[in-house]
Parts: sequence; structure tokens; C-alpha cells
Amino acid sequence: MFIRYRLLVFPVPILPEALVPLPPLRDFIVDATFTNPYSKRVGMWDYGFFFSDSSRLYVTCEQLWALDREVNEPKPDTPTTFVTGHLPLFNTAAGFTNTLRLVVQGTQARLFVNDTYATTITIPQSREPGYLQVGTGFIQGNTQSGKETKVRVQVWALSGQ
Repeated sequence: MFIRYRLLVFPVPILPEALVPLPPLRDFIVDATFTNPYSKRVGMWDYGFFFSDSSRLYVTCEQLWALDREVNEPKPDTPTTFVTGHLPLFNTAAGFTNTLRLVVQGTQARLFVNDTYATTITIPQSREPGYLQVGTGFIQGNTQSGKETKVRVQVWALSGQ
């Protein structure tokens, strides 16, 4: 079931209703085309998704992806990285676009970058349905004042929700 299509411009307040307000989802497909905000010579940047209860999957201007989860132990609101990988076909030039597609079903998340399969990731089995959000600045310091990241987002809920 197709749910939402939006054009967003970051920075925006990091509030669920300010990003992609959707009902809690467990299984879904999100397709987001991001415009790179600036050259990595200007500064570091990243973008990606918040989903389920506290999972975050994002890509960086260093052609890396990471899946992490915010946990309350040992330090509150500190992300714990589960897995990372390299994205050799990820375009990092200023103003260029990259399309990220994340397909989450059960304990599997499949990541596609620019219509090319990148990886399948096992995600926590105990995850609860949660709000889906797109965002930037997953890594502290990976933003530049006055710079914007544009993204077009489409979301589909998978059956049984």
C-alpha cells in the first residue's frame, strides 16, 4: 500500500511529525532520493533513515553505510553500531543525487543504492513497529551551517499492517 510522497529540505526540526509522519510500521519499503549538500572538501555529511524503535541506517560522504541503534546503556542516547560497509558506487559530488531504497521485512533489511543491491542486514528480532523518518546529521559534526539537503521520499507499507 502506497503511503506517502514528499519533498523535504533539511535542516528541519528533528521531530517525528516534522519529517515523514506515518503510522508505526514494522515492514515497509522506503525510497528516498537525496541531493548531496556540498563537497566533502567543505565538510562531512550523511543522510539516511530512522526506523522501528531506535534503528538508524545511514550513508556518509566517505562512501560508507552503517546500521546502528540508540541504546540507554552504558550511556543514554549513545548509538551502538551493529554493522558497516563500503558503497563504491555511491556518488559523493556536491549537487548530485543518490537514491536509497530500504526494504524491511521481519528481521531482514535490504539496502539498494542507485538501483543497485548493496547488502542485506539482519536487524534486531525484538524490534517493535515504529515511526519512519529520514534525516541528516547522524554523526555529530556532519552538517554545515546554512547548507541544505533535499530529499524526495516514497513509502509503502508491506502487507499485514
